[in-house]
Amino acid sequence: MDSRTDAAGRGAWIIHLALVTGLAMAGAIFFVLLQVRGPLLADVPIAGFVPAGLALVLLGVSFGVLSPRVPTRRPDQSAEAYWQRNDVRGSSLILWTIVDAAGMFAWVGYLLSGQIAAAGVALISIGALVVLRPSRLENRGQR
Repeated sequence: MDSRTDAAGRGAWIIHLALVTGLAMAGAIFFVLLQVRGPLLADVPIAGFVPAGLALVLLGVSFGVLSPRVPTRRPDQSAEAYWQRNDVRGSSLILWTIVDAAGMFAWVGYLLSGQIAAAGVALISIGALVVLRPSRLENRGQR
């Protein structure tokens, strides 16, 4: 193993962890802002439902369209060699970014309206990112 293949696998984990942590921190900050200032558009409940609905659509696209496009690891391929492939890194990054965007849309809807439904969708997005972790993607084809 050379250091480049090790770096590819570590890089995927670092990016994934940064996305999960950032989404969770955004939610915590928005929660505190709501406690201090209240919803920005409290009189417009649709301000929470529209971003939450958009987030659900993005999550559906992520699992239905983007997730199957991440190549599976061959049985004779190491995890490091798998993550060194450009198509794997690229498709994984796009998948994680769309799931993260879904969470951010939902968090913004929560901040605008205080709707718990929007917060719930954001939490689902965090859960989706955890489910789509690098080890899960690389072991999908393995049995």
